[in-house]
Amino acid sequence: MLTSGLIPVNKPAGMSSHDVVNRLRRILGTRKVGHCGTLDEMATGVLPVCFGRATRACDFAQSADKTYRAALKLGLTTTTEDVWGEVLTTTPSHVTEEQFRAVLPQFIGTLSQVPPMYSALKKDGQRLYDLARQGIEVEREAREIEVYSITLHNFDETAQTADLSFDVSKGTYIRTLCHDIGKALGVGGVMASLARTRNGRYAIENCFTIEELQTHAAEGTLDECILPVESVFSYLPRYDLTDKEEADMRFGRVFSSSLPAGRVAAFAPNGEFIGLCEVKDGIFRLVKGFYETESQVMGK
Repeated sequence: MLTSGLIPVNKPAGMSSHDVVNRLRRILGTRKVGHCGTLDEMATGVLPVCFGRATRACDFAQSADKTYRAALKLGLTTTTEDVWGEVLTTTPSHVTEEQFRAVLPQFIGTLSQVPPMYSALKKDGQRLYDLARQGIEVEREAREIEVYSITLHNFDETAQTADLSFDVSKGTYIRTLCHDIGKALGVGGVMASLARTRNGRYAIENCFTIEELQTHAAEGTLDECILPVESVFSYLPRYDLTDKEEADMRFGRVFSSSLPAGRVAAFAPNGEFIGLCEVKDGIFRLVKGFYETESQVMGK
């Protein structure tokens, strides 16, 4: 089996992202496993999981744009901004589809969003959700996010529910968007379900369930589910190094380059992915390496 790579997992509801990592550790037979972007326990969908030296790419995969499919329930607010929290308010809601569509444009574009208390962010070393469970609320800094588009698939005026898709930047909380849309309509709103359908280049159609991965492992075909780490950087231009440039990269040296400023995915002459590189002020340097060292090749 491959010793490094990325597996796009279809996370089920009721399992935390860390639970998925633990299951993959057992399936892959290694402790060096990490996920690329937390999904709430009740959420489902795309969760890229890296293992081996590919875990060095987790931070980069987390920063990718994402697509979510969510259900929004109007007339309700809760402590967690979703249907699983403690109810704070209930309000009779008679919003029409026309009224609902009319507020959506104000939530598209560059927005300032205050993260919810029930989140994995830290404040003074403590997770916000740990503080929230103790009944403690702290100030949170608003963060700039980007909502590229919102698609309304269906609005049920009787049930006062909406089926929506959101294309968003890293760090966007869909629960908070649902809460804010409900607030803008004057009746409150909560997220009733959430599925991540895309994380960067990884789409739900190409993900594997835990059960499918277990079957592949038992049949010795797990390699069929593993993508190379360079797939994380497939949006970048490819640059093929010369023999000398490859040697410079492996020994931590920089070299001059006439390439335009920006980042590239660099490959050795033999096709091996060397790493994420950057050209700045005419200097080519390695940002994050993913190449095999001699000790890795020899199993030391």
